Amino acid sequence: MSARGQGPLRLLIADAATLARAAGTGLHRHGYWQLDHCAAGRFAASAGAAALTLAPGQGLLIPPGVDHRFTYPAGARYVSWKFTWDGDGPDAAVALDAQPGWSGLAAALAAAPPAAAVPHLLAAALALAGPPPAAQGLAAAVAALVESRPGHAWSVAAVARHLGLSPGHASARFRAAAGTALKRWLDQRRAEHLGRLLAGSDLGIADLAVRCGFADQFALSRFFHRVTGERPSRLRSAAQRAGTMPAKAPGGISTGPAGSRRR
Repeated sequence: MSARGQGPLRLLIADAATLARAAGTGLHRHGYWQLDHCAAGRFAASAGAAALTLAPGQGLLIPPGVDHRFTYPAGARYVSWKFTWDGDGPDAAVALDAQPGWSGLAAALAAAPPAAAVPHLLAAALALAGPPPAAQGLAAAVAALVESRPGHAWSVAAVARHLGLSPGHASARFRAAAGTALKRWLDQRRAEHLGRLLAGSDLGIADLAVRCGFADQFALSRFFHRVTGERPSRLRSAAQRAGTMPAKAPGGISTGPAGSRRR
């Protein structure tokens, strides 16, 4: 999430309920903030990449655009606030329990404060949750994630899910940090990995396609040509002429680059 200025916080809905029987919500998202507080019992919550059980006194802050759901047992009591906010805040859901000041803030919110006080209390909860991580930090996190599985067919949605962000937020913040679209960057990293394998491995292109998650070698060729403008077969031929391909000893055992033997 990029900085949006420090506009006013506006309460949309304040809701509280004690469940006579078990209930739950489906997975959903919306365009406003939500803060939920467990007042009694325990109930399960998932929001983005986070899955947790809220105990009495604990809270969960959910930013706009983050998928979430709740599962309540009979007897659970929750208090929930939905609001808009034009200032900075975290991009992923944040559990509120151990932060200094949260217990007093939660008690004040749960005590049905005057309507004029609620926005100030919610703004204080946002401050406890902390600011969003720096954009450069997010770009580094994406790079580390892709490097952990360099041949994987990473999608924007999969990367965002690992980071606990919505795809839109992940894309916007990555572009702000790296100056390029996240989808394009992911494709380029995958193509670079394929290029290294094509130039430095004696695996057939069909075998490389299977290893790197393509349906077949034709799908690999189409992807590689789209991203790099080069055909895999031409890159491999150039590598063979340059002597960078592993040579094979009798019996088909790779011995390293042509002209050398592994010891």
